[in-house]
Amino acid sequence: MSIPKNLHSLIEKLSEKTIQKKINWIPTSRETEYQCSFKESAITTDAWTSTVGGKAVDFAVYNKDGGVIERISFSENELEYQFLKDFHNLVQRSFYKTDETFNSLFNELDNL
Repeated sequence: MSIPKNLHSLIEKLSEKTIQKKINWIPTSRETEYQCSFKESAITTDAWTSTVGGKAVDFAVYNKDGGVIERISFSENELEYQFLKDFHNLVQRSFYKTDETFNSLFNELDNL
């Protein structure tokens, strides 16, 4: 299974807006799942290790009523896994403000 073109384009646009800090990602009740909400929809992404040891990642689009209108998931042995995993990593770094934290650390160290 490959990523449908419209979802691939959506993930690229979400990545761009996440890098620009124009999207606020929040955690869900799942340990590594993040969500962003829009007026008429919501997006989630999650990455996990299954009980049998394989890694997987997913991406879902929800309508305004909370219904899943599109979901894709890939295990680490599938070609599309890395594209979606890179997106999840970007979202996670955005939520934890990883770059800002490192910049702050470097600034403090420079001023010692």
